[in-house]
Amino acid sequence: MSTVDIERFVADLKGNAALLGEAKAAPGGLGAMVDLAKSKGYDITVDEAKSYIADKANQELSDDQLDSVAGGKGHHVVGPSTVQTTQTITTAETTAEVVTTTAEAVNTATTVAVVAEGVIVLT
Repeated sequence: MSTVDIERFVADLKGNAALLGEAKAAPGGLGAMVDLAKSKGYDITVDEAKSYIADKANQELSDDQLDSVAGGKGHHVVGPSTVQTTQTITTAETTAEVVTTTAEAVNTATTVAVVAEGVIVLT
């Protein structure tokens, strides 16, 4: 399993706005996301991506992540910690965008799989 490539792809999505934009613009479906990753040199399969997403979906948020969400965007904090809070929020928002994009891709892929199974049953 190419977990290393998946984690590298996710990290690159977080740190590369152009790559994230391409991911958001990719046609729906997990397959399209995997194809994008492959076109960028990542060795990822759809099954590996599904497994990675399932593993991440079952993890609890850290205290820092919960504080970032519960604390808003840090506007109520005054002083040096405002910068760190804002950076944490930005990272959390980017992660949320990646997870949302991936979840939408999984939902689309699931819908396609269900339709395909229905077609097979009907034929």
